[in-house]
Amino acid sequence: MTAPAFPLDHLPLPRFCELTGRSSSRIRAMIAHGELAEGVEYCYDPKGKIQVILEGWNAWVWSGMKK
Repeated sequence: MTAPAFPLDHLPLPRFCELTGRSSSRIRAMIAHGELAEGVEYCYDPKGKIQVILEGWNAWVWSGMKK
């Protein structure tokens, strides 16, 4: 197993929304519409709660930046 790229590699959805100002309903809609990939930008913990994968989220954000 390799070490994560970030010391903290994921956040629970409520904490992620608190820090970024994004709404949980918007993130859930992005997941439902296939805008975010499971295992890349988000995953589910053993209790079924959404965890946002920070490295994947950052890559997704940067992929939309104009060059």
